[in-house]
Amino acid sequence: MLSISRRHAIQYVHRPATSFKRYSSQKFSFLRQLGIEEENCGVYDGGWFGNGPILKSVNPTDNTTIASVRGGNQNDYEKVIGAMDSAKSSWTQTPAPLRGEVVRQIGDELRQNKSLLGKLISLEMGKIHVEALGEVQEAIDICDFAVGLSRALNGSIIPSERPGHFMMERYNPLKGHVGIITAFNFPCAVLFWNAALSLVCGNTHIWKPSESLSLTSIACNKIITRALERNGFPGAISSLICGEGATIGEALVQDKRVELVSFTGSTKVGRHVNQVLASRFGKSILELGGNNAMIVHKDADLEMALRATLFSAVGTAGQRCTSLRRLYLHSDIYEQFLQRLVSAYKNVRVGSPLKDGVLCGPLHNKEAVKKYLEGVETIKKQGGKVLTGGKRVEGDGNFVEPTVVAISHDAPIVQQEIFAPILYVMSVNSLGEAIERNNDVPQGLSSSLFTAKQAAIFKWTGPDGSDCGIVNVNIGPSGAEIGGAFGGEKDTGGGRESGSDVWKQYMRRSTCTINHSDDLPLAQGIDFKSLKEKKRLEFDELLPSIKPPCYGPEYRNRVREKHDQTSIYVTGPPFIALPEIFGLESGRIRTDADRLGELGYAVVLVDLTDGDYVKEVDDTLPTWIRKHLWDSTIIRHLQDAIDYMKGEVHVERMMSYGYCWGAWVGSHLSAMENTPILGHVSFHPSWIVENILNGEGAVNELAKTIRAPQLLLSAGDDPDFIQRDGSVHKILIALGTIGQYCDVHDYPTMKHGWVTRGDLSDPDTHDAVFRAWHEDALPFIKELCPV
Repeated sequence: MLSISRRHAIQYVHRPATSFKRYSSQKFSFLRQLGIEEENCGVYDGGWFGNGPILKSVNPTDNTTIASVRGGNQNDYEKVIGAMDSAKSSWTQTPAPLRGEVVRQIGDELRQNKSLLGKLISLEMGKIHVEALGEVQEAIDICDFAVGLSRALNGSIIPSERPGHFMMERYNPLKGHVGIITAFNFPCAVLFWNAALSLVCGNTHIWKPSESLSLTSIACNKIITRALERNGFPGAISSLICGEGATIGEALVQDKRVELVSFTGSTKVGRHVNQVLASRFGKSILELGGNNAMIVHKDADLEMALRATLFSAVGTAGQRCTSLRRLYLHSDIYEQFLQRLVSAYKNVRVGSPLKDGVLCGPLHNKEAVKKYLEGVETIKKQGGKVLTGGKRVEGDGNFVEPTVVAISHDAPIVQQEIFAPILYVMSVNSLGEAIERNNDVPQGLSSSLFTAKQAAIFKWTGPDGSDCGIVNVNIGPSGAEIGGAFGGEKDTGGGRESGSDVWKQYMRRSTCTINHSDDLPLAQGIDFKSLKEKKRLEFDELLPSIKPPCYGPEYRNRVREKHDQTSIYVTGPPFIALPEIFGLESGRIRTDADRLGELGYAVVLVDLTDGDYVKEVDDTLPTWIRKHLWDSTIIRHLQDAIDYMKGEVHVERMMSYGYCWGAWVGSHLSAMENTPILGHVSFHPSWIVENILNGEGAVNELAKTIRAPQLLLSAGDDPDFIQRDGSVHKILIALGTIGQYCDVHDYPTMKHGWVTRGDLSDPDTHDAVFRAWHEDALPFIKELCPV
């Protein structure tokens, strides 16, 4: 049998308990203790001002004006943001525990003013005094939570898979400001849910409150800014702008300087806010509509469920985001529970929120009363039966009767949230059906199940249970504690406010990897191809698979082929390859490019012949080389290659190598380029250097212009071919005289030119080439430019 104690019944009257007149100056005395006058400025950026429209604060118990507030306009908004920009750095750079100390002092001031603030909230919003005091206590509690949090804004230390690496997460204040837009029903608590956390996280915030709750907003912001200024911080850290949502609210949402916006309000407006923020990649916390359900299973403690139903549905006159809207009763208890519920409703006392014993105060304004009455008529048209209530209470105030309705779950009105004390009651045959009905609405804020079965509890809270952000058991959907994250799913919006790890939304999260080794491995276990003589892995893709870009006459009029530098890990400085007089037809120059590529060096080939090849070696050769060496077209090809290396590959330091006369072009490149490009490896000295320089004495002059080490590899028949025996040694001597590092290696089995005359199929020739690279050239290169 269902048994409900009568001691929980409350006297119900059909008229307000007290008829209020306009407040006298004596009645305003408690408001003055909060810094509220009959006329107030509603914009704060370190000082109080306002140039926007006049906002009237109206007492919902009798619809008389309490006081007025001069709100802000667009120019005022810009002034506030400018002050916040100036104030931000001082707060961001303050250590978090010191920021927490300021928030502790804010909490202490809230304690000192709890009674006064609670009375103001009841006067201006209309919720009963005990609930208003509870709201202020929420603000105090979240300040206490934030104080502790200020010493625990810690990121994770993450084990790195790479040796000699340290990985961690770090949280820093947001680069932009935080915007807070609050609704009328919780004018104090929701501000502090956001502001207390945002402040300890090092942010500045701008608050745009409901225009009908401007007095409470001014009082709350004065408490915050007194603590800030007392500690030497600019008041603009906590800025306020009262004003109309269509102007001030829209400006705030559109402003890229406001990085995060926390919005509490209707789903319709919240959807617009979300779209605007998404279009500018802003961050959002949305706390929108709730169509909250409670399920009473047949094994539940019915007396406890009845008390929870009454408070959750009637408290704050049904104007909480978490107010109970839908009640699903198991069919076995439906009739008995519903009978007791209707009886309890008829004993609810409606009246002044400041009078003891009142459970249901007024709706906030006349528009809310209108929507309540329209909702009742729609319910009737859709087959619903009003079991109690459903009427406006006669008088000057915005009082309505708490209403219980028996209705089908399929009625369209059940899908909607009416912000008033209207409760839909429906019957279900099983827990599974009840969960399905709970989830079968667009909103997803809060939900509740009353049961004694452990299996039902875990099903309800599990993946096949409630789809809401708040999932309660054996308490109603209202009355969330600050320690948990508050927010919902689906059309309720997204993001969370209040406790838990909500603070992370107010910070910029960075993953930091610190390499304290002398190696550069990649993650994900990527395997590098390593050289046989080296155990360390050094590159993730070989260059030989990609054709090197070429610069020269036959390439100028078509798209150049370039390295894909996004997929190549270049471990050493690039090379400019300078072929001999036979140009790029020389296969050896490309083979050498491949060898360098295997070591992680990028290579650019430059054709310096301009297509005019020398067919015979005779006395005209020095003249031909001199002509082409200084020919503007050839130099342009060379400059193209240099510009590519600097502009496309983004390197400044390069090396060059060349055969025959190409080696000496490289020497002149070293002399002409007054940059770190001077690294030069010459793979064959030219016997004609003296002819090019017009005289033996010019060798010393050339040597003086070279600012990089030289490596000269001499073929075995060079002394015969050179005709001027000793020119190689003369330049080496000259380089040594000025202190430059230089070296020469002789290969007796090689022919002059290496490429054109050496028989690479001959084992001796192949061995010489191999030794030239691996024994002489590569050690020299690695010493100059280690990979």
